[in-house]
Amino acid sequence: MKMMSNFKGIFGFLVATMGLFLSTSMFTNWNPEKVIIRNDQISSRAEIRELQDSTTQKITVAKDANLCNPHQDVVLLKTHKTGGSTLQNIIYRYGDKNNLTFALPETDNYFGTPHLFSRSFVKKLPSVKKYNMLANHARYSQPEFEKCMPADTIYITIIRHPASQFESMYKYYKFSDRFHASIIKFASNPSKFYQRSHLRTQRRRQSGVNPMLFDLGLRKEYLQDNLRIKRQIKLIDENFGLVLISEFFDQSLILLKDLLCWRLEDVAYFVVNARKESQVVQLSDEVKSTLTRWNEGDLLLYQHFNKTLWKKIYNYGYEKLQTEVEELRDIMASYKDLCLDKSSKRFEHGGKTLVVNYRAKSVSASASDDSLCKSLTYKPLVYLSKLRKKMKFMSN
Repeated sequence: MKMMSNFKGIFGFLVATMGLFLSTSMFTNWNPEKVIIRNDQISSRAEIRELQDSTTQKITVAKDANLCNPHQDVVLLKTHKTGGSTLQNIIYRYGDKNNLTFALPETDNYFGTPHLFSRSFVKKLPSVKKYNMLANHARYSQPEFEKCMPADTIYITIIRHPASQFESMYKYYKFSDRFHASIIKFASNPSKFYQRSHLRTQRRRQSGVNPMLFDLGLRKEYLQDNLRIKRQIKLIDENFGLVLISEFFDQSLILLKDLLCWRLEDVAYFVVNARKESQVVQLSDEVKSTLTRWNEGDLLLYQHFNKTLWKKIYNYGYEKLQTEVEELRDIMASYKDLCLDKSSKRFEHGGKTLVVNYRAKSVSASASDDSLCKSLTYKPLVYLSKLRKKMKFMSN
């Protein structure tokens, strides 16, 4: 791609892009304006040139569908309250449709969390040594993943701005009971409330500080160690093919589609497990700022991969990407017309709060349409149960 003629043009292009993305965000009410694009992130022509050159080898250039084969070995490192259940449904659906093998937990929907992932946590299938896909909650451990996944596996994950992610976790997992404080009170002195509950909650599946880094394999004793945090971010950068950003979910999906050589239809989705809007705690800017500082490691993680995402978008071509985003949204609109009616949307208890789920309407057009609609609307645990039965059948 040719460089733009001057930095002013580049910066104006990125600012305009940011405004468009913010207007179409689906996953959060948090406004990431202050952390998405800043002068200190892209500050000179030289850095723009470096931005392009340094990512040439890591960017997967847009492919002609006839020139690549769909990639079918994928690990989704599912993080908490980031849009991961929606992404999981995409992975489940693709693997299910193509009769791929899934590494699934022995029980529950977690692979041994709060322990780091271990091959021993995977339900054994007699005829399978290496699996195609893994998409349930697990704490990242590259050596253990490699014991059950093929060498060419592509690793992906999704993250979200730490202030909105922490608020969502606090509500969904009832941290108010864990810390004996509302999130507003917790924000008044996070260290005090965290230390007070640390010993009796150290075996919890969700961390009360830098929870995304915890999911991504950083040991609890290092969650506030700046050097260890930076090393972990570097490790993730080296081993993951794509880190999706929740605030730019559709744009991230276009890059994922390109990375895996899938079709737009493969990454279409209905939002899964999103909270009812009335369940979202509205935080002041001061509280958001405090929670962001408390989760400074997750902020570093977010800033690094948010910048990385923009590098990938820049290399892919913004106009091309945005055209595909609109095509994806058209496909999803057609699926909603096909699969849903006014009675389909429902609020159900998920975890500790009300979440949005859907029930597919009866589709008589074809068996394939009916199967598509059901798979788009399966709740995560229902789909997991279905896949367990299918894996058992396939292994016999």
